[in-house]
Amino acid sequence: MNRRREGLFWILRMIGIVVLACGMYALIHILSSSGGPVEPMKILFAPTEDDADCTILINRDKTVMIDTGEAGDFAAIDKTLKENDITSIDCLILTHPDKDHIGSALEIMENYEVKQVVEPYYDLDNERSQAVNDRIGSENIPCLIPTRERKIVLGDMKLTIYPPEEFVYDNDNNYSLAVHVSHGEKTLFFPGDAMRKRTEELMGLPVENVDLYKMSYHGRDHEGAKELLEKLDPKILVITASEAEPEVESLLDGKTVFYTVPSGAAFISDGERILEQ
Repeated sequence: MNRRREGLFWILRMIGIVVLACGMYALIHILSSSGGPVEPMKILFAPTEDDADCTILINRDKTVMIDTGEAGDFAAIDKTLKENDITSIDCLILTHPDKDHIGSALEIMENYEVKQVVEPYYDLDNERSQAVNDRIGSENIPCLIPTRERKIVLGDMKLTIYPPEEFVYDNDNNYSLAVHVSHGEKTLFFPGDAMRKRTEELMGLPVENVDLYKMSYHGRDHEGAKELLEKLDPKILVITASEAEPEVESLLDGKTVFYTVPSGAAFISDGERILEQ
């Protein structure tokens, strides 16, 4: 009888340990997922001379840059970084290798410490892209080329990167990485220059009702633009151009729209609201 009681005691004790461990795990998960207070995040769209992308996200002591504009845009990007006391880039995301997205990448890497680069798989002849990758290699900068959804957390910024679903496209724009950013309760979405084929892929993502959407392809008309805009239903729409094409302009009624050429645009998120600066 004593042996039976002793065996039962140890069984109950082990069950208690397992229950306690599960409870602690659940508590940690709840605390980590509920967020809590976040520090403000700056959302800066650097001014560019023409239609081009360069977005800078700053939170705590972390900086994310999504694309680098054209080669002639470095001075304006450099000014924006210096005005915000930025000396290094924690994560440089190059959505795709077109000149209006990677044009200043070499100068960024020459003048700032870049701690990580994220770029899509791209195996076509492209002198700009090759020069950028040569510099990444010579500087021994860690480079992530995702083939599946990847998550990166920097400060209070939670980034989910969605790579293209195929390895070869007819149009370079369809190689675009898409980036979803969460900051507290606020969400942002950057689709690069996704056109019809890539837009079809983005329509299948578990992303909708974002607070800020950097519109694909500089507000130019393309098949799927209307459907993606309706899916995301953004409160704030940013177009990296001086104006949208007429076909797209007709979709913008009721939207709060900002254009970034030639003066850029700036917002701040406190985790509950995104306000223009």
